[in-house]
Amino acid sequence: MRGRTDALLRDRDDGSGPHACFLKAAFTFTLECDLPAPEAWSRVADSERHGVAVPFTNVSGPKPENLRVGSRLVARTALGPCGFDDVMIVRAAEPGRLLVFEKVGRVIGGVVDVRFTPLPALTDARGMTRPISTGGVRPDAPSADGGNELTRVEWRQTIAVPWLRGPLTPLGTFAATLASPLARRGYERVVARVLTGVGGGA
Repeated sequence: MRGRTDALLRDRDDGSGPHACFLKAAFTFTLECDLPAPEAWSRVADSERHGVAVPFTNVSGPKPENLRVGSRLVARTALGPCGFDDVMIVRAAEPGRLLVFEKVGRVIGGVVDVRFTPLPALTDARGMTRPISTGGVRPDAPSADGGNELTRVEWRQTIAVPWLRGPLTPLGTFAATLASPLARRGYERVVARVLTGVGGGA
């Protein structure tokens, strides 16, 4: 499965496929949370949680337990009459281990590869179990199920601008590269909220 998802993350230099782009930018980040891997996976796969965590956005799609390869999710971001759809297709769904979806909309393209790794817990001087490093997720937040299981969430994403092609490809590359660090910070905050329930329904 890693080979297939790595291939999705690589640039499609020949421009093949209906949603392919010639060049992309990429970013990664890692969070550690005090949740078992299956619960962390379920939260990241929950479209309603993402809709609550992202301003001006409604996300529609199957419930996490019904997510399958080929499932379609749509994130509609709008402010007044202006908006766009971020259309995503699930390419891999292995509860507790792996979630991959491809962005195939007209405005935003790319691939998101999320991997979930169980971790040993550390106990501090007060006897509190906490992640080894928090990466933005609250270190002392109590586990949702009262247990001591921790999970590392590794998020890898490419960004593409599918409507800037042909002679405009250099501009698309520049736009994707410029947006990459901003997108990384934004996605990291959103995923932390999705995992902890901060700023949205738990």
